[in-house]
Amino acid sequence: MFKEKFLNEHPPPDKLSGLSLDLCQQRLETLRSLVPEIFDLDGQIHPGKLREALGGTLAAEDARFGLSWPGKAQAFRFAGVPTSATLMPQPDESVDFPNTQNVFIEGDNLEVLKTLQRAYHGKVKMIYIDPPYNTGKDFVYPDNYSEGLKSYLQRTGQKDEAGFWTSTNSDSSGRKHANWLSMMAPRLVLARNLLGDDGVIFISIDDNEVANLRLLCDEVFGVENFISEIIRNTNSSKNQSLFVSVTHETCLVYSKKITQLKVLHAENKWEVEKNNIDEYIDQIRKLKEKNVSSQELEMELKTLTQYPRFVDFVNYWYEDHRGIYRKGDLGGVPNGNMTPIFTPLTRTNDPIPPGGFRFKQESLQKLIEDQRVHFHTDGSLPTIKRYLMENKKQRPKLYWFSRNSPLCGLSFIEN
Repeated sequence: MFKEKFLNEHPPPDKLSGLSLDLCQQRLETLRSLVPEIFDLDGQIHPGKLREALGGTLAAEDARFGLSWPGKAQAFRFAGVPTSATLMPQPDESVDFPNTQNVFIEGDNLEVLKTLQRAYHGKVKMIYIDPPYNTGKDFVYPDNYSEGLKSYLQRTGQKDEAGFWTSTNSDSSGRKHANWLSMMAPRLVLARNLLGDDGVIFISIDDNEVANLRLLCDEVFGVENFISEIIRNTNSSKNQSLFVSVTHETCLVYSKKITQLKVLHAENKWEVEKNNIDEYIDQIRKLKEKNVSSQELEMELKTLTQYPRFVDFVNYWYEDHRGIYRKGDLGGVPNGNMTPIFTPLTRTNDPIPPGGFRFKQESLQKLIEDQRVHFHTDGSLPTIKRYLMENKKQRPKLYWFSRNSPLCGLSFIEN
């Protein structure tokens, strides 16, 4: 009964052929609807007409900047080849199969990505990929792109069919990069097709292929859709290299359409809780139990925030009856409030920031009465108190030190 219900709700992609969505045909139909004039009478795209339609912006074949490797064209073509593979439900191996909202798919990831194209095309909110890293050894993967060294050297013109060298510049290591990139290219193309217009993708990688992967993603997703290259500290002791101990991984972040993402999140920016905030508060509690003075607490916290795990709390060194705070700028605006404020510590008027105070006099006076202004005795400008417990979140930073760094997963846009 479950199988019949599943198949009724999720019919095969193509009842006639049993094949997955033909991405190449879909793209041709899209182009035909947008710019029909680029097709000749045989239904083929005419390069000259395509150049004219794009206003001459189509680059000549010998004048292109980008990433190239042997087998690249074949790898990209393979992304558009439909598959006859079928996803079959397994109720006996599932938990609460009729009601679950989760899907776990087991199979070759390339075939799975193809089978998902019709049902989830443009519907995925976020994708996280942790591909196999290229370790520099012969890269073997069950695609049509794995090849032996002899075949690679012949195809790249470094050896002839008889096995004699035709070039003194041997690059057998290029095969390792080529095979890895050929494995990644179709998967990234298919992953992009699954993303919605406001979707994002996170890809973990190490130093061996990060430069090549960045260029490949620029081509697949578009340079303009690059968001960030996040460095995650792993504290791994596996790498005992001669020169540098590599203790990090990289995570590339790309969007499907950055313009759509900016509009959607204009008032809803990505925020995460500061790393190790509970541990930092606990350290402060332990220091206060020792009855340290305000000056001693400040010096101890300045030392504490030199450690990477407490980097998010730099400048949160001061405390009053509300808790820990940092100093914020009361100025930094043009044409601000030029009325001086009275300093209770020195019983004189404080200096006015260049451009004036950012708050009107009434609002500024309320902040003073609420004890939210930090005054100085050395003539420094007054500052506003930014309390840690009122600012527990922040934009994710480029470097992730915490074990509880923001996690990425795969979810779907709700209809």
